[in-house]
Amino acid sequence: MFEIFGKSFFQALKDGAEEKLGPDHPCTHAVARVVETGAQSDIENAQRHLAELDDDVAANLMEAAHKTMREDPDALLNMWGGEAGPGRVN
Repeated sequence: MFEIFGKSFFQALKDGAEEKLGPDHPCTHAVARVVETGAQSDIENAQRHLAELDDDVAANLMEAAHKTMREDPDALLNMWGGEAGPGRVN
């Protein structure tokens, strides 16, 4: 499941965390680690860091990540899986 949806989502979340929290924030590091590894233990660590943020900060990060996902056609097509082929445009 992570390969289908998670990597794109966590990349968008990482981009938002870098912008809103800064590149040196522990949460930014935790989310960046998920992008690198996709490991369940890293996902759980990132979730812990996200849960420690103020509610409004976490909500803003999630909103920004979801917005990025909605506005990125490649991310949406990649979630459906498969390669482009005859009669299919990616």
